[in-house]
Amino acid sequence: MRKVLLTILSVVALDQILKIWIKLNFLYGENVELISGWLDLQFVENPGMAFGWMFPGTSGKLALSIFRIIVVTAIIIYIYKLTKKKTHQGYMFCLALIVAGALGNIIDSAVYGMCFDKG
Repeated sequence: MRKVLLTILSVVALDQILKIWIKLNFLYGENVELISGWLDLQFVENPGMAFGWMFPGTSGKLALSIFRIIVVTAIIIYIYKLTKKKTHQGYMFCLALIVAGALGNIIDSAVYGMCFDKG
């Protein structure tokens, strides 16, 4: 379970550090090529969820946030149960990455509207 938690915390920390650095140093839409023809870093924002879908208004944002928290909690409980069964570490690593991504989305939804001007 320690490896899973370390993975989750490390990925969330790196994700948030990178997002803050980009918000402070890039113009919206700015693109930097990291590996020619293979990997670019571009500053874009998505106010909703996957594919730009969103629930309207404050109540929609709150409903989406509550749903995300419930799903992350369920996955963490699932991971905990899997650690008791000595599940393959590769699978556990994949689940840890999913949780880290979801936690990053929760943080973004809750914090970035207050820390940075939208515009």
